[in-house]
Amino acid sequence: GAHDAPAASNSDKREPRFGPPNARVDPSAEHPSWRLVELPPAAEWAPTAFDGRAASPILVLFRQEMRLADHPALHAAAATGRPVVPAFILPAPSEQGGWPLAGAAKLWLHHALNNLQHSLKAAYGSALVLRDGGGGGGGGGGLAALVALAEDVGAGSVYWNMCYEPWVREADDAAASVLSGMGMQVRTFHKVGTWRG
Repeated sequence: GAHDAPAASNSDKREPRFGPPNARVDPSAEHPSWRLVELPPAAEWAPTAFDGRAASPILVLFRQEMRLADHPALHAAAATGRPVVPAFILPAPSEQGGWPLAGAAKLWLHHALNNLQHSLKAAYGSALVLRDGGGGGGGGGGLAALVALAEDVGAGSVYWNMCYEPWVREADDAAASVLSGMGMQVRTFHKVGTWRG
C-alpha cells in the first residue's frame, strides 16, 4: 500500500567504522582504543640509552598522524637501520594558528597519543617521547623544545611529515633552518594520499 516502508537500498547498507564487517555498530559508541589503560612512564620499560657505537639516531616527529601504518617519515627512518626516536611536541598555544587545542580535540589528542604509545610498544618495544612546547610551564615554544630534544637524544637527523597550514609551514621552515645550522639532516615527507602540486 501507499503507507508501506520503502525497501532498503544499497546505500543504506553501510560498513561500520570498526568491528566485524557485518556487525551492527552504534556510530555514537567510543572507539575501542579509548579503553586502553595509560602506560606507566616509559623509563620503566623502554630503553633509556643509545649505544654509542651505533649511528646517530633519527628523531621522527608525530604531529597530525598518530599511527604507524602510513607514516612516510617513520618508514623512511626505519629503512635506514639507524636508531629511531619517535616524538610528539605539543606546540605552544601561540603557535596554533589562532585555534589553540581545546575541548573535544584535546580529548581526542590524549587518546590518540595513548593509542600510539601502545602501538609503538607492541610493535617495536619503543616509547613515544612527549614534550610540551610552552603550555606546561616549560616555555620557549615548539622550536626550543625540538632543539632541546634533538640535543638530548644526540639526533643526527630529524624527519617529519609535511603539514600544510601556513603557520605550521612557517614554523617548519624556521626549524629546518636552525637544525641544519646545528649540523643535523632535516628531511620532510608528503603524507600518503596528498596532492603534491
